[in-house]
Amino acid sequence: MYLNVTLVRETVTRHKSYLRDQKKEVEHLGFWVCLESFFVDALADALGFLLTTWRLAHHISLPHPNPMT
Repeated sequence: MYLNVTLVRETVTRHKSYLRDQKKEVEHLGFWVCLESFFVDALADALGFLLTTWRLAHHISLPHPNPMT
């Protein structure tokens, strides 16, 4: 009976350690997913701003600086 209790404790300890390692790995991956999502959103916003600026610059006719020429 003593051997079985020891075996169960060792098994539980190993599983707890494994689950802790898995939790750390998931948290690490979650950090990178959030970071990647942030940069993708920032890149999309920057490209949208540049595209809008370019479209406005090419569709709005500005007066010539010297109207006599």
